[in-house]
Amino acid sequence: MSIVNVTEAEQFLGVASGTDTTIITSFIDYSQALIENYTDANFDSEAVTGEVLNFGGSNYDLSPQELIDLRGYDLVAFTRYSPISEITLYNGDTELTVDTEYKFNTKNGAIYLYTAVSDYAQNFTIDYTYGYETYPSDLKFVMLDMIAKMYANHGTTKSEGDISSKKLGSFSVSYSSQKVTTDDYNVVLDKYKVINI
Repeated sequence: MSIVNVTEAEQFLGVASGTDTTIITSFIDYSQALIENYTDANFDSEAVTGEVLNFGGSNYDLSPQELIDLRGYDLVAFTRYSPISEITLYNGDTELTVDTEYKFNTKNGAIYLYTAVSDYAQNFTIDYTYGYETYPSDLKFVMLDMIAKMYANHGTTKSEGDISSKKLGSFSVSYSSQKVTTDDYNVVLDKYKVINI
């Protein structure tokens, strides 16, 4: 599923429905790929089953230990994808209890454990859903703006962009470069960037 659909793009562009569906669809796919490549995130909602949690290093210990930690939790693990929701956490075949044995950060996929557990033999796993059911409005606007830039320049044949200057005597014309990248949108996209530890 795309962050924006063809109908939303057509309305944003002020284009009649069905006029340029093929080209608009290709711009949607391209801009979503740019965003996902920059953020290293997949925004579609998907389910993951049996993922072995990443503690950011080697096996945590060979057997459960009682730890002393003034932060209030003993260990932090991370899901591979985020944002996360609907999680079920397992230590082997035992399901752990949210808010009693762990809490989680929906935005970055961090799992904070209130109990000392072992990840020996990689038996510490999670089932969860990640991505968005409803996409954030700032993310949608970034994508729509990228699509609008591409659409404005899609008919240009002599250069990559719009005419930036022209001259009548001894006819002359110059084209400005309008290559679409994520550079103009980093302030927004950085909020969604996945940082792997």
